[in-house]
Amino acid sequence: MQEPADSPRRWCFGCGDRNPEGLHIDFEIEGTRVSGRFRPRDTHQGWPGLAHGGVAAAVLDEAMGWAMVCPRREPLSAKTLLPAHPEVTLLPAHPEVSKGMSEERRLERTSTLGWLPGPWGYVLNRAAAPLVPFALARQIALPWGAFAYATWKRPREAALRNYARVLGRSIDDPLVKRAARNCFGHFALYIAEMLQVQGWDTRTVLERLEIEDEEHFEEAEALGKGIIFVSAHMGSAEVAAALAVLRGYRITAVTEHLRPRFVMDWAVACRAAMGIRLLPVERAGISLLRALRRKEMVAFVIDAGVERGGGMPVTFFGSETAFPDGPARLARLSGAPIVFAVASRKPGGRFRAHIEPPLQSDRSLSPEEDAHCVTQRLASAFEDYARRYPGQWYAFRKMWLARS
Repeated sequence: MQEPADSPRRWCFGCGDRNPEGLHIDFEIEGTRVSGRFRPRDTHQGWPGLAHGGVAAAVLDEAMGWAMVCPRREPLSAKTLLPAHPEVTLLPAHPEVSKGMSEERRLERTSTLGWLPGPWGYVLNRAAAPLVPFALARQIALPWGAFAYATWKRPREAALRNYARVLGRSIDDPLVKRAARNCFGHFALYIAEMLQVQGWDTRTVLERLEIEDEEHFEEAEALGKGIIFVSAHMGSAEVAAALAVLRGYRITAVTEHLRPRFVMDWAVACRAAMGIRLLPVERAGISLLRALRRKEMVAFVIDAGVERGGGMPVTFFGSETAFPDGPARLARLSGAPIVFAVASRKPGGRFRAHIEPPLQSDRSLSPEEDAHCVTQRLASAFEDYARRYPGQWYAFRKMWLARS
């Protein structure tokens, strides 16, 4: 929000751009959502390497004040609650992001229910996660994967059919059953990672992550049009997202609307803690284009499937299915390159990130031909990694039409 040059608001300690001692938080308003970009400096230090708790409180207070600006109210803080250890890392190259939300039905109760760190489920998650070492969290998760395989009938049957088709064997084949069980086990590990990874600092991510072909990010950056980051419904999407965050991007990601509501709130808060803005897919289009025009990153997680209808027909493991064509069409509209990457699991709680060369829209083709070509290339890249790491592909839904 631009203030006149002589406005006293520009000396605000939180968001003022003329206050040399201020926090210089850069806020944007979109509808009823407020997002702010804050880069902690060395002068904000409390414990070595961490910002002072008072700075974190000031960031929260400023975000909640801006959240009240949406319905045009003049706010004053009545009470502020922070976690016992509000860690904000002093890493200028990797900004921390504070976000506030306002909703009319909540504001009518004359209180602001904003979040840093988030809704109750996320607060409990962040409070408990440091108490459980990552290795222990993985050990706890695996029996739940076995339990889900035994009791979650419809996803189990879908996984068995999909792996039977991929492996060219019958559903009763021991190799097919082992692949399906591994799939559920890896998904349980993925849930454990969702609970843990968004609390990792940069050093922890780098210690656990090997990166292949990182120069492909630099090739995409050199085009100066933002980046469309695409990962697959396999391996660790959390670590793949952390890889993008490490490069200092401001990221907008899309997701299907999750039910029940607290699950969606938790997912939004988890992503916000990593500096990722999460939007429901049905209302994300114009926001994604705007983000790319600001040379930011937008992110998708894709998979095959014919259950929901729509999508682009492509060949996947030798048979026709449908893949989301959103990344391809967005690349056509924006001119931004697509970078496809996955993070596979290694033994010992380590990961390897694989980054593919940038894909670009071909304007010599018709829009439909172009969308099909790009989507097919994404499907082929996904297939390559699903072949390399079959148990890490979450094949829980109907991927192909029944064989004739």
